[in-house]
Amino acid sequence: MTFPTTPPQAGWHLNAQGQRQWWDGAAWGPLAPGEAPARTGSYSPPAVVKSLTPAYWLAVLLGAFGAHRFYTHKFATAWVLVVISVVSLLFRIDPDPMSAVIGNLLLAVVILWVLSDLFLIPSMVRAANINIAAAARQS
Repeated sequence: MTFPTTPPQAGWHLNAQGQRQWWDGAAWGPLAPGEAPARTGSYSPPAVVKSLTPAYWLAVLLGAFGAHRFYTHKFATAWVLVVISVVSLLFRIDPDPMSAVIGNLLLAVVILWVLSDLFLIPSMVRAANINIAAAARQS
């Protein structure tokens, strides 16, 4: 710590980390009792890690609405899956028989997409964890 003019008198002063520390007139001494030592190095809290189990449960229970894709941070394709599912439901409730056929075709697309995602979930979770770790290192 540098002083603008002359160093202060010996006694307890706040150091650069805002902790009370003893100044003997020439050098810094120990921290005040009860003060935690300053952390050294770069500490970062552990990143939230995605797991396979919740991803599979979300795919099985709410896969038609892209819940597993939202969980693994695949937001664009998750929204596409939501839109296709909603449009499929809207076509299916229309009394016109041709609308029901279109709705069933869209529902088949959603089902096939979710079934194929069951095989892709491990790679999606791995990619999400890599992105989370990279973002934690940058911050």
